Amino acid sequence: MMTQIMEAMRLGLRGRSWIPIGPSPLSKVIKYNGLVCAIAISPSNPNVVYVGTGGGGLWRTMDAGHFWQPLFDRQPTLGIGEPGGIAINPINPSILYVGTSVD
Repeated sequence: MMTQIMEAMRLGLRGRSWIPIGPSPLSKVIKYNGLVCAIAISPSNPNVVYVGTGGGGLWRTMDAGHFWQPLFDRQPTLGIGEPGGIAINPINPSILYVGTSVD
């Protein structure tokens, strides 16, 4: 199972250009708002990517990274655990498992 997930991630990232743009703190209180801790790519659609951040919650893109939607804004903690803080259910990709970290 893990091999299939890793292969889907490898194929989904092939040809993509990632540019480091953070972390860039919004304030002195929030130190790591841009830190990406976890990435998961849908095994059924490589355009659907989830990223978990150190202090900004869980985000999803459905168009290979052009637009991102926050999914985790109303949770008690916004820190997503690393490195495997996001898992996509291989049978039903609409189900996510997200591990949070303590802020």
